[in-house]
Amino acid sequence: MPARLIPLIGVGTAVVLFAIATSQFPGGYHWTHDYICTLLRSSPDRLLPSKIRMLAIAAVLCYSAALGFLYYQLSVFSPTRFLGKTLQIAGIASVVYGSFAMTVIHDLVVTISFISSVIAAAALMHWLYLRRAHSLLLLGAMALMAQGVTAVLFYGRHFGMALSLAQKVEIALTTGWLLSSHASLIPLETKGREKT
Repeated sequence: MPARLIPLIGVGTAVVLFAIATSQFPGGYHWTHDYICTLLRSSPDRLLPSKIRMLAIAAVLCYSAALGFLYYQLSVFSPTRFLGKTLQIAGIASVVYGSFAMTVIHDLVVTISFISSVIAAAALMHWLYLRRAHSLLLLGAMALMAQGVTAVLFYGRHFGMALSLAQKVEIALTTGWLLSSHASLIPLETKGREKT
């Protein structure tokens, strides 16, 4: 299996695990009202069966590992050492911290993950600019705008349907953009090219 397919397979596996968890959610998972973290932690008014929680945690860890590998591959093939290190450090940090969203320090890790992902996105957009990949730049701008809207709603404490939908749109756009950029920037033959 080519290494460049690992992020796509990992994200696909995460989507399947998440879909299974939502289908077994007590009372039904409401895509317009429930957050992703609803599947990761029990709330005082809604006890979450451990089977569903474990499926959702497995989905988050699979997603995080897939994107961590994606950022690593991008860093190896980046046009400059600075872009490579920025993608490697900020990108991997964003998914590592994001994978702790099920813990009691949710808000802290979400904040660190958000800041890291914006830094990684800026580096990736610069690389796309150098490559004149205008359509991917536009998709990246849409993903960053969705991240901004989600952040404003989250930090403004505007919980409810708007945040729930913004969160899912942001994740879909960002993931689609990252996978598309990865497919465009990583050569078909990735036989161990390392930076010198």
